[in-house]
Amino acid sequence: QTINTNDIVIEWTAVNGADNYSVYIDGSYYQTSLINETLVLFSGNGTYIITIKAINQYGESEFSNAITIIVAIPPPPPEPPEPPTITTQSQTINTNDIVIEWTAVNGADNYSVYIDGSYYQTTTDTQMSITLEGDGTYIITVTANNIYGESDPSNEITIIVELPAPSPPGAIGGTNIGFLLISSLCGFAIVLAFIKHRKNED
Repeated sequence: QTINTNDIVIEWTAVNGADNYSVYIDGSYYQTSLINETLVLFSGNGTYIITIKAINQYGESEFSNAITIIVAIPPPPPEPPEPPTITTQSQTINTNDIVIEWTAVNGADNYSVYIDGSYYQTTTDTQMSITLEGDGTYIITVTANNIYGESDPSNEITIIVELPAPSPPGAIGGTNIGFLLISSLCGFAIVLAFIKHRKNED
């Protein structure tokens, strides 16, 4: 028979006067059994010829009839790739943009990036430039994909965005305009005083 496992129980007729039985695989001794059955473990796929001898204190019998066992274990189903490892370190940034890098995975067709558990984007590269929404804490993971499925998530990294506070509107400009206005008024007053002084001299 053909089996799809690597073991089978072999049975044979009991022989009067037999103390035990020797099991042979492909003509080589395999093991001894005290009863008329035994569990045979095979080394892998292939064709095996099994025979038995009855044993007592006076010797052993001829080989039994031979049976053929064909072991045909199907290969395991293909599995998704292993998860990648993000090599970019967790960090705090003062901009919305950051480049995330990770290790290449054997058998991966592409990689998917997730932010806070939500899908962000897919790439065939091992890095991606990410634009974050603004101030806050973001958890980033990456998965590897092929035709058999998606890997487990990679290690997590934490990116904290702390954008610099904007300057108050008009604060710098107002100071400059006020200074220029005062300077202009002072200059105009000096010119008027000079003209008045010249007229008095005339």
